[in-house]
Amino acid sequence: MTPDNYKEGTAAHMDVMCHFHNFLAAAKTLVDHTRCFITDHYKNTPIEQAYNQKISSDIANDDLVRFVQDLRNYMLHKALPHSSISINIKKTGKINSNDIKTSVHINREKIIHWEKWTAPSKKYLCNAPAEIKISDIAMNYGKKISDFHNWLDARINKYHAKDLAHLEFLEKQLRLVTSGQT
Repeated sequence: MTPDNYKEGTAAHMDVMCHFHNFLAAAKTLVDHTRCFITDHYKNTPIEQAYNQKISSDIANDDLVRFVQDLRNYMLHKALPHSSISINIKKTGKINSNDIKTSVHINREKIIHWEKWTAPSKKYLCNAPAEIKISDIAMNYGKKISDFHNWLDARINKYHAKDLAHLEFLEKQLRLVTSGQT
């Protein structure tokens, strides 16, 4: 991050942006894989119905979710967004000790005028700070999607509760047989 290490700092910045690009691509892949999983295994079931309802009510038009999907399209079809790296050094009060934090930001004004942002993405951008921390995007999106998948897992487990209980019974019987305690 110092002028003496400009080349290394630039390489680190580009590495972070490469990982962020991978994050955005993976986010869309997870959307597609989840949709295919539901279609392949739960077509015309209460799981599919609940999944579609949850997507419609909580995910499809969520500002952050749509922004992540649209930003992926921006990065794939237009360009890497203009970004910057910053460093924050704070004294800790201890001798020769500082708290150092770095972050990479996307410049909102450099991307906001792209014509392909969806309405939820435009709303996200209008409410976002001038410099959007990519770590905030990733953490907030990750939490939202993790919560969604926890909800889906609970629904699927409930749907298969009898099957899972029967499997547990069979596994217990197998352990008893293999340990010679029949």
